[in-house]
This record gives sequence, structure tokens and C-alpha cells, in this order.
Amino acid sequence: MSRKTFASIFWGVLIIALGVILGGNAVNLWDINVFFPGWWTLFIILPCLYWIFTSGPDFGNVAGLIIGVVLLLDNTETFGPYISWKLLLPIVIILIGVSIIASAVRSANEKKNGVCEGKTSFAEQKYNYDGKPFEGGVFKCSFGEMKLDLSNAIINQTKPFRIHCSFGSVKVFVPNNVSVELKGDVSFGDIKNECDTAKVGIPLCIEADCSFGEVKVIEN
Repeated sequence: MSRKTFASIFWGVLIIALGVILGGNAVNLWDINVFFPGWWTLFIILPCLYWIFTSGPDFGNVAGLIIGVVLLLDNTETFGPYISWKLLLPIVIILIGVSIIASAVRSANEKKNGVCEGKTSFAEQKYNYDGKPFEGGVFKCSFGEMKLDLSNAIINQTKPFRIHCSFGSVKVFVPNNVSVELKGDVSFGDIKNECDTAKVGIPLCIEADCSFGEVKVIEN
């Protein structure tokens, strides 16, 4: 199943479930409060689950999932007031274990999808290729901001160039001698190609997956 198909099914099922709940409430079949304490944390939890299933676990999406769950438990006082925050130390230990597992998963994905050249989680990171050859790769940004400066890079023929962005922002600056094709899957986000698409130049194809974030390609 392709990622685009999975995304459509994932969000479609959630929307159908919401409609069924609201419909049942309307005809008194049940009384389910969709605005329960901490309902807003689902906007953190669900996208992180989506990215774990589609792109594999990494520090960003797993940390986001755990933070969302802790906030949900804290709002519902499942373990009593403020008890959830006492789970921070166990969470740190869990994240260390997850990072070890994620490293193994990334190694397998790199063999399939190309080398992971850059990754940003809960931070701001800039990658500069001035005077250096750029051969594509995989760039991941979760809960942060990434700037990829290719404006003075040496671009001839690139390997697969993929961007995964969740709850973040990725800006790619390209030289004026390339012809950019930007395509991808978007869930509650945006991808923009601000380059001249009619121009003939060195082909540069970018595949972007974006959820609750923005991927923008800018011509320098």
C-alpha cells in the first residue's frame, strides 16, 4: 500500500468515526463527548502515529507521541493531578531505547530510499552545500525548522531527494540553473514550489511528505 493511499484511509476513517459519533449523539443512540478534557492533544498524538506507521519511528515522532499522551493523561487526571509529569524520567529512558531501535530502522530505510543526509528534531538546523556536490538523499524535520541551502551547490544528476516534515518547516534554496519538480503527500500542511516551473535547466525532483508543517522551495 502506498503512503498516499494509507494517508487517505487513515484520515478518512477518523473523519467517518467522528461523523458516526456526532450522528449517534444527535439521535440519542449514545452520548459521547468529543470535547473531553485534553481532546486537543489528539492533534499531537494522531499525526505522530501516522508518521510512525508511514515513515518509521524516529526521535521526533516518538517524542511527540509520548508528550501528547502525557498531556492527555495530565488533562484527564488518569493517575491523579500532576502524577503524569512524574513519568518524565521513565519517558527519557524510553526515548533512549527508541532512538536505538530507530537507528536500526533508519539503516534499513537508507538502503531502500537513499542516505539520510540531514535530520532535525526540536531544533533549528541549516545545511549549506556551498561549492559542494549535492547528490540527493533523505532529509527529516520533526518539531523544528530546517534550511537546506543548495544555491551554490554543484548539482549535476541527483539521486532520490526526499523530505519528511512533521510539525515543522523546511526551506530549500536552489540555484537558478535547475528545473524543480516538487511533488508529495500533504496532511494538514503545505508544500510550495516558488521556482519558475517553465524554465529549462538541470532537473531536480523533490518528493515531500508533509504533515502539520510546510515545505517550501525557493529560487535564489
